[in-house]
Amino acid sequence: MPLQSRISQSRRVSLDDLPNELLFYIVSYAEAQRNVPKRYGPAYALTRVNRRLRSIASLILLEHVTLPTCDQFLALLRSLRRSGNAKYVRYVAHLSLC
Repeated sequence: MPLQSRISQSRRVSLDDLPNELLFYIVSYAEAQRNVPKRYGPAYALTRVNRRLRSIASLILLEHVTLPTCDQFLALLRSLRRSGNAKYVRYVAHLSLC
């Protein structure tokens, strides 16, 4: 194998090589730069990429939750409990009911 080919193969790095903390900061920064609804933002898009990015991006999406009614808030809590994801409730920093 030519030397140039070996060098380029040894330097390839992907998002999977970064620690979770750094990925969290990258996704947080990207999410803060947007002026579009959450469902079109980078954090939401990253929840669709793989499980690791989903777990990181979900934490960012849960920081600010806006729901139109108390009933929908209770439905969200029930859904999280049924799916085994009740632990994510602690990441909600701001809750707005419109």
